[in-house]
Amino acid sequence: MGQDIIDHYVFNGMMRKLAYKTMHVRLYAIKRLHLVNGVDLDFSKMPQLKMVIRGFKRVTRGPRRKLAISVKMIRDLIADDDLDVSEWDDLITATAVLFGFFFLLRSSEYLRTEHGTDADKCVRMEHLTFYREGALIDGAGDLAATRMCLFLPFSKTSTTGNGVSLVLDADPGNPLCAVHMCNRMRAMKPHRFRVCVGDKHVFTSANGTVLHKTKVKNLLKEAAKREGFEPADFTSHSLRAGGASAMYHNGFSAEEIQRRGRRVSDVWKVYIQGNSEGAAAMTRRMSTNSMMLHDQLKGAWTA
Repeated sequence: MGQDIIDHYVFNGMMRKLAYKTMHVRLYAIKRLHLVNGVDLDFSKMPQLKMVIRGFKRVTRGPRRKLAISVKMIRDLIADDDLDVSEWDDLITATAVLFGFFFLLRSSEYLRTEHGTDADKCVRMEHLTFYREGALIDGAGDLAATRMCLFLPFSKTSTTGNGVSLVLDADPGNPLCAVHMCNRMRAMKPHRFRVCVGDKHVFTSANGTVLHKTKVKNLLKEAAKREGFEPADFTSHSLRAGGASAMYHNGFSAEEIQRRGRRVSDVWKVYIQGNSEGAAAMTRRMSTNSMMLHDQLKGAWTA
């Protein structure tokens, strides 16, 4: 069995020139087919297959990682004339961008994808709760929230399977405040935030469809283009990567980033983008630190 899978991988990857990502999908399609037929195909017990996969990835260089969106790009995007937040559809689009960034959301958790709207993952109105000065307030009420809690009904990091809650506080005067933007949504259409609104998703357009990730992706590409970047390097996932990068460069611990991003591994580190301020200070920081070894060689040294 193992050799057959290796032969299939090598033939399609090297001879037919299929992409690394395509071969990855093929492998798990094979695994699922076996599971459906009662056979547990455990790739982790096939070390030779792992070697072939790693070699193929090195040869083809694997898929190119999308770049993280920057705070400046988001600020320009929100302020751009293409988004008129006095209109409902543009308002939910701007708010969705901020949700993706600050809550480190996967597209299926708040947007409609090419596979449709995920009934188990996509957040609904009932998953949002609002607080003012520590007290729970009515989402359809007039009081502006100072804190917002987003409940994600599905998270693979939840050991109990009960989902996870993420909190975000308001930052008065900040144009990138997601809580403020959500307050604008509440003020514009309070009836959507009433209790027991059924299965209404948070980012539902005026025509009744959930905001598609293509719209968000295209806005990010335009923002990247204005900054001189290659638009193809940015997609909706750039918001998740950008949020993780922003947390990393602002002193949040690895555990906090991993927990907020609902990750079970350290894979988030591959999405972290560099910090220009840190790079600019590298020469100074590395050349001014004391050299302990040199001091030890000169004479007596104590800790």
